[in-house]
Amino acid sequence: MDINVIRAAETWQRAGAYYVRIQGMARQHGITLRREFDEHDTPDTKYIVLTDGDFPVATCRLYPLADSSAMIGRVVVLPEYRGSGLGRRAVSEAEAWLSELGFKKAVVESRDVAVGFYRRLGYEVTDPEIRHGDTFDCIRMEKILASPSLYVRKAEDCDFERIMEIYRAAQEYMIDSGNPTQWGRFYPSPEQIKKDIAGGVCRVICGEGAIRGVFAIFDGPDPTYARIEGGKWLNDNPYVTIHRIAGDGTVRGIVRLAAEYAGGTSSDIRADTHADNRTMQRALEKNGFVRCGTIYLENGSPRIAYHRAAETAARYAEEK
Repeated sequence: MDINVIRAAETWQRAGAYYVRIQGMARQHGITLRREFDEHDTPDTKYIVLTDGDFPVATCRLYPLADSSAMIGRVVVLPEYRGSGLGRRAVSEAEAWLSELGFKKAVVESRDVAVGFYRRLGYEVTDPEIRHGDTFDCIRMEKILASPSLYVRKAEDCDFERIMEIYRAAQEYMIDSGNPTQWGRFYPSPEQIKKDIAGGVCRVICGEGAIRGVFAIFDGPDPTYARIEGGKWLNDNPYVTIHRIAGDGTVRGIVRLAAEYAGGTSSDIRADTHADNRTMQRALEKNGFVRCGTIYLENGSPRIAYHRAAETAARYAEEK
C-alpha cells in the first residue's frame, strides 16, 4: 500500500471522504444518504482522508463541541482495506490535527462492538448508557489529547539541512556518551536522508517553530528482522518499523512521539539499537518496547531487537 494522508480542504478531497462513507458504510448497512450526511456535514467540517495512491480508502470527520472538545466520527474504512490499521491511522491523524488546532479533548460515540478498538487508542467510557440510534447502538468515550506543542509531519525537501543538523548533533552525543561505533560521524549519510524524504518515509517532530526531532518509519517486513537470536518476537503480526530516531536535545519525549505516531498505523512496532546506546534502550523500554533478542544488520553488525505490541503498549499506558 502507498498510504497518503489528506486534511480535506478542497471539493475533490471532500469527495473522497463522501465516497468512502457511501461505499464502506451507507451501502453496507442500508443507510440512506439523508441519514449518513447529517447536520454536521457542513462547509466548515474537517475531514481526514487516507488514500492508497490516489484512491480514497479511509476517512473520518471532525467538528467542534463545547469546552475545547471535538467529535471524531464517521470513521470508515473500505471493506477490502479493513484489518490493515487504517482506522487507527485515521483517528490518530484526526487527533494530531485537533491538537494543533488547540482542542484539549477528543470525543467519540463508539458502536458497541468497537469499544475495544477505541480503548486501545486510549479512549475511556465516560457515559456507560447505551445510545440507541436508528442503525447502531453507541457508547460515548473520551480521550485527553496530547499537548499541541509537539507534532509529527512528513518531511519535505526544504527540511533537509535542518534534519542533517539534528543527525550531526546526535552523532556527537553518541560519541561523547560511550557509543562511538553505532553511527560514528558518517551515518546516516546525506544520500540516505534524501532517499528517505523522496520515499515518503522520513518524519519530523516539530515544536516552537522548529524541527526538534526526526525518524524514519517503514510499513512491512524488515529483511534484517527475519532472523533473531537469543529470543523471539512477541508475535508474527504485521508491523511497522522505526529507524534513525534522533532529537536536537532541546525537548523530551522524541521516542514517545515516534511510537505514538507509528501506533496510528499498527499496534505492532519494531525497532533496534546498538548495545552501547543506553539512552535509546531506556527510552524504548520506558515506552512499552520489550527486548526480544539480537538481530543482525546487512553488514553483520548486531543490534538489540525491540517490539511493542498492543498488550505492552497497554501496560505502558497504565503505568504512565
